[in-house]
Amino acid sequence: MLDRNSLVLENLACIASDDKGLRCLGSLEHKEENQLQCTKCNSCYSFVNGVPVLKEDSASELYEFYSKVYEKQSRSEAMCEGNPRMEQAKIFWELLPKFVSENNINGYSLEIGCGPGIFADRVPNFIGLDYALNALLAEGFESYYRVCASGDLLPFQSKTISLILSLNTLEHIPHLDSCIYEIDRILKPGGYLVWVRPLVDEGKEKC
Repeated sequence: MLDRNSLVLENLACIASDDKGLRCLGSLEHKEENQLQCTKCNSCYSFVNGVPVLKEDSASELYEFYSKVYEKQSRSEAMCEGNPRMEQAKIFWELLPKFVSENNINGYSLEIGCGPGIFADRVPNFIGLDYALNALLAEGFESYYRVCASGDLLPFQSKTISLILSLNTLEHIPHLDSCIYEIDRILKPGGYLVWVRPLVDEGKEKC
């Protein structure tokens, strides 16, 4: 499983910080069958069914909520017509390939808050990032690059991502300023951020 993810693993970074709050950002290597280790500070992270788990807290209420949302949901179910997420994403889903083509994007494409990966085939070199491990382990999502992490502590080396996309997710991240800082850090020069958020109209959200 590591061999299939080796290219993404090369671009992953340690999320640990020192006493002064400075990020380690060391490279990660496969230490044991289900474990990754930082080559700089020796912090260890789990590797679950091909998914690196790189986040500080897996016991929070937010994690529990999103884990239940995606429990036992397959990728094909998420993409079915009539599924609320797919209905919200329809225009975004249709326009993404055109956007990629017009802007000649061919590097890594990271989706923050990817769920079970409905956009995985719409952009090149897709990496799905979600806080909920259940979403990343969804049936039908196994053959794609996936990382379990928080949007405000992105576990990637600086200037490695060509396109970052997010649908109705960034506005739910508790520390949005940290998220924007991290996005700016990992985007390649000339890279793109495509952020779609709901429009609120008289108490109703519209994408």
